[in-house]
Amino acid sequence: MKNIDEILAIESADEMIEELSRRSTPQPHIHTLEKEYYPQGHKINDSSLRPDKAVKGQDGNIERFEPVARIALPLQRIIVERAVAFLFGNEVKISCTRNDEKAGCAWEAIRRTQADNKTGSLNRRLARTLMSETEVAELWYPVPERGFWDKIGSDDRYSFVKSVQPAHKLRVCIFSPSQGDKLYPLFDGYGDMIAFSRMWSSADDDTEHYETYTDRCILRFSRAKGGKWEMTANIENRIGKIPVIYASQRQSEWADVQCLIERLEKLLSNFADTNDYHSSPKIFVTGEIRGFARKGETGAIIEGEANSTAQYLSWQQAPESVRLEINTLLGMIYSTTQTPDISFDSVKGLANTSGIALKMMFLDAHLKVQNKCEMWNEYLERRMNIIRSYMKVLNTAIAPHIDSLEIRQEIQPYMIDDRTANIQALNIASGGKALISQRSAVRLSGLSTDPEEEYDTIISEKQINDIQQGSLNFTM
Repeated sequence: MKNIDEILAIESADEMIEELSRRSTPQPHIHTLEKEYYPQGHKINDSSLRPDKAVKGQDGNIERFEPVARIALPLQRIIVERAVAFLFGNEVKISCTRNDEKAGCAWEAIRRTQADNKTGSLNRRLARTLMSETEVAELWYPVPERGFWDKIGSDDRYSFVKSVQPAHKLRVCIFSPSQGDKLYPLFDGYGDMIAFSRMWSSADDDTEHYETYTDRCILRFSRAKGGKWEMTANIENRIGKIPVIYASQRQSEWADVQCLIERLEKLLSNFADTNDYHSSPKIFVTGEIRGFARKGETGAIIEGEANSTAQYLSWQQAPESVRLEINTLLGMIYSTTQTPDISFDSVKGLANTSGIALKMMFLDAHLKVQNKCEMWNEYLERRMNIIRSYMKVLNTAIAPHIDSLEIRQEIQPYMIDDRTANIQALNIASGGKALISQRSAVRLSGLSTDPEEEYDTIISEKQINDIQQGSLNFTM
């Protein structure tokens, strides 16, 4: 395998792109993944795999096709959405240690950059894309600045950032197979990414585009479909890092239970067909029937010849066996993917469940989050390093203070907050002493739109009541 210097030295654009596009894993089969993810694409809806029922006449010829039941379940989406919710349902907790005000200004620039780019929502979009499409990437890039640094400099402590008048701020975008992007990460023998490339086609013409990011340059190519590649740009990468974070996983989140979901859909669809044909009572008759009762007639009697019999047809074992298999399949799908069943029917009886019991219920989902953190912790750290590097270039006033920041990021798995149990435990630990002031209690209650004014009103009313109570005691 050639190193990045040898690849960038290749004169032919086609040969260079061929080297940059060498992947260690194949491209995701996005068409198949999308068909599995969205119920409309499930096999149960494919008429070639589940054809409608042919109805023949007395002459043996087909008279019509009777539509069969097709029940497609969005279980793949549920598996992904619940995994995303437990992973990034709570914002990533970020803390920073800084040693002076200028370092505080550097942290404020990083914090505001993440806030402006809504990294909480970004994390959920990235996780959803990765779990359903098996790979995703994000690119950080500078755009013309419009008041970003003025907002930071409006604080008297950080006014020094205006001295250099920076002209750019940071934005982020997502690359994914579902958007038509073909991703080509290139790794060296130690597993470090030495280049990242992306290919896509223009929607308005037949032009194909290819761009490559390395720690030294950004290359752009284009060609007419079927033609030869031509380099259109060679831009210096001023931050000295590849401004792309890439993540991949070997298979979709539901891959291990795809066959179980297909079996469940087939089972439900077949059972629906059975209900369509046999849900209404059917009578089996032996002998000759003279007459039937009228529709809606009470005390109805069926008249028949001697020794004739009539009885309802029923299959007592079928519904129970189907119900058992449905429940078994659902349980295996949820447990195999470490997805908690939090449907209404499952949680409607949990009103008085303690915090410890809730944690035990969601233990499997939290263990899944911990496994995901092996990759996501590294991912978030790389993002932070890219933002730091950009901050040094975009504003030289804070550049000397960026490296002094000690930033820690912690993924917090989603959990229902049993505040009553927590307060009781803390109250016991403190020997029954007050844990917070009344002012803090009013602020945390969320019952007032202006907690400070509400607290002042409470104090005023208490003082008035004390004065009135004192006057009453004096009179008596």
